[in-house]
Amino acid sequence: MTTEPSKSLSLTIDLNIFYDKAEGREGSTDFDYIVDQARAGQFQLFYTATTEFEDRSGMATRILIRLRREGVLNEDPNAGSPREYMPGGSGIHLIEESTLQEMFRTIWPEASQISSSAASKENDVLGLLAHKLNGRDVYLTRDKEILTKAKVLKEKFQTVVTCPKDLLSARARHTL
Repeated sequence: MTTEPSKSLSLTIDLNIFYDKAEGREGSTDFDYIVDQARAGQFQLFYTATTEFEDRSGMATRILIRLRREGVLNEDPNAGSPREYMPGGSGIHLIEESTLQEMFRTIWPEASQISSSAASKENDVLGLLAHKLNGRDVYLTRDKEILTKAKVLKEKFQTVVTCPKDLLSARARHTL
């Protein structure tokens, strides 16, 4: 995808990016630059909240709230199957269980649906599906398992996935 340098891209930010910023981990300066570019109109920033948002220190939550109050970050509806529907929040896109399973198997073909990490993996898939259903351009994550499947996610689900560093590099080359 080649874009005009002036075209604003809509980004869904995976919650792990907020954790990285809060903890000062690798990529936190990239996050700062992305936020600055959002303030300049180059990016529109979105996130989808899940019930798995466990921020023990509260630092990631404070970053998220600050950016929402500033108007730089907006919450998008999440995705869920009818078994998970709960009213409230910004809403929910109801998806078919088969769609959830298809993307889950694409990313983790060998994973057990009843493993201890299955709920976390399912939340990752719901975030990706919400991103697509919300019509956003790029899903921003640092999750290595998802990033290794970026090509197949783009081909099979028309979902562009990248990490902050690669987003900024592609944007500088006008390839995204």
